Amino acid sequence: MPNIALVAPFFFAIGIAIYFGLSSEPIVAYPAIISALLAANLFRIKNYYARIVLFAVLGFFYSIAWTQAVHVETATRPWRDIMVQGTVSRISYAHDRTRVFIPNAITDKDTRPMTVRITLAKGDVKPNVGDTINVRATLLRPQPPDSPGAFDFAKWSYFNRIGASGFAQENHRVLKQGGKAGFFQKLRNDIHTNIAANASREATWLADSLVLGHSRAMSREEAERIRAAGLAHVFSISGLHMTVIGGWIFIIFNFLFKLATPLTRRIPSAKFAAVATWLCLIAYLLISGAGIATTRAFAMASLGFLALIAGRRALSLRILCLCMFGLLLLRPHYALEAGFQMSFAAVFGLIYFFGGQREYIKRTRMQKFGRLFYLAFMTSLISSIFTMPFIAHHFRAIAIYGEIGNLLCLSIFSFLILPLTLFGTIASLFGYFGLLELGAHAYRFTYEIITYISEMPNSLVYIPSIPGWTLAVMALGAAFMLLVKERIRWIAAAPIILSIIYIFAKPYPILYASRDRQVVALMTDSGNLRFNMPRSPDNPFAISSWSGLNAEPFPKREMRRAFGKGFGGEKYSLRCIKTSDTCIYTTPKWTAAIVLRFVGLVHNLDYLCENTDYIISHHIIDYPECKAKIINEMKPLVIYKSGRIKFAKANRHWHNPPQRNTVPRLGPSDPQPDERSPQEQNSSQEASQDQYPPESQPYF
Repeated sequence: MPNIALVAPFFFAIGIAIYFGLSSEPIVAYPAIISALLAANLFRIKNYYARIVLFAVLGFFYSIAWTQAVHVETATRPWRDIMVQGTVSRISYAHDRTRVFIPNAITDKDTRPMTVRITLAKGDVKPNVGDTINVRATLLRPQPPDSPGAFDFAKWSYFNRIGASGFAQENHRVLKQGGKAGFFQKLRNDIHTNIAANASREATWLADSLVLGHSRAMSREEAERIRAAGLAHVFSISGLHMTVIGGWIFIIFNFLFKLATPLTRRIPSAKFAAVATWLCLIAYLLISGAGIATTRAFAMASLGFLALIAGRRALSLRILCLCMFGLLLLRPHYALEAGFQMSFAAVFGLIYFFGGQREYIKRTRMQKFGRLFYLAFMTSLISSIFTMPFIAHHFRAIAIYGEIGNLLCLSIFSFLILPLTLFGTIASLFGYFGLLELGAHAYRFTYEIITYISEMPNSLVYIPSIPGWTLAVMALGAAFMLLVKERIRWIAAAPIILSIIYIFAKPYPILYASRDRQVVALMTDSGNLRFNMPRSPDNPFAISSWSGLNAEPFPKREMRRAFGKGFGGEKYSLRCIKTSDTCIYTTPKWTAAIVLRFVGLVHNLDYLCENTDYIISHHIIDYPECKAKIINEMKPLVIYKSGRIKFAKANRHWHNPPQRNTVPRLGPSDPQPDERSPQEQNSSQEASQDQYPPESQPYF
């Protein structure tokens, strides 16, 4: 069996995944003490199998303790027309909007300070990090998933310490300029402002995307084309960038130290270069925002440089597993995030495939060129194979021509775009923008290739959603097959094959309804979903989440309008009674009444009870004669072809975290009714489009 150091992180992650995958919060007293006792017994138990099981149990209780230790004040309800005041700690620049992060913000309608994220009004002058601002805004409470298997924005907000997100209703006012703020956050803001004022659009967003870590800097059209060409990982900071930048810096320092002959006479120049490169990578990590994949790459680079200085092998599975275990100890919720899974999967595959190829073979120039092409192709292929299940699970789309895009564009990116952007950003601090513009020219050339690839037929294929447990089975099965050397490893092929079969054979919902029943999606004979409205400010992720779960792109506007008189079909049809406020959805096995207005409910309740199997309404209905058919549980739900109903889980610790802090309000004000103007509703949808985190939004 493999060394315990190689399998321990995987079983620790299993325990974490079991906790986060539960449908309800487990009641456990003193989980921190239990975790400490389990950790102490890890060194006392000698049995191999007992120890790996104990690692899984430790991961479960450690996740509970860590989750309970996190405290976040969250909004208890949506707030309209609320005054927010606080100091800007961070700014995120997107293509057409700017978001500010305000910790310990105070308002005129809530007595608790909380961290809020506000999308500024279009055309508003951008504040600086450290400014104390006052702005009238609409704040929304972080929402649980809109259906089983959908993105849980409440969990993401909780672990990122965000209590509310929203949008500004008017331009902000600066009450105090240049307050206290983090050094690197202020530096990021100053660099962006300087480049945006003096360089081209492409140069600005290249610096934002590749150096400063603003993942939404490019336009949506460009992002979709890059995604279809299989290059989304290239233009969003990941381990690739840390590796390429570290390589370039190491080459430069190694050359410079070789010139200092007295210094390197006894100590190899590579060791001095490793130390200098490591210090530079620390600065890059902090200025780029310290994302998950970047942190993983930095941790591996640190251990690799340490091994280089000690004269040991720099890259190995043992170092990779050590980094994995360390990150899970610091942030257990990383185990279920896309960046963590894809980053470690790609590096695991590369180390496993290239790990044994260490012998030196003398080659001619043509052989060296062929070897370089082979390595580039196999690196892209291995990374794609090992990350494909995670891409399918999180983004539900696969770029068919991704290998072509990587072969044609990755070398241009590694040798031109990224180094020119990095050193151009540094040069911009001294007023020189020529290197950035050269990088922008290289990008424009590359974008022509990207456009050609993205316009090829079926360049981006949407696939059915992969349940989390099947992804875990496939990942653990693959790890077992690769780590175990005996013939018994082939047993893991059976659960992997069964998981793949289940993915394509499992039933999919044909009716979706939001928690407030305002948004409804119905399956049509074409296999696409039909929605009852173009957008929903109170359910900003519902339409995109349900479309992704149904393996289709964001629907066109004709599929997002009021039901009207309904629609026909051999299998699925919708008939609306008098108005579109009360409709009956007919399937081969059941019928459902969808009531969107109270008037339609009052006038048609008896008829609906007699002629339908389910009644779905945003009103609580107390009608004993029809109790079995009325769905009064106000949670997001889906209904399958068989008639089975499934509700989304919304009772975990991060959905209703304990609240305890209070501060005085900005001024006396009573809560106002939950009403908005049409202009606010339109603005809300635009603002909520960027509320996905960079790794979970199907933007790439």
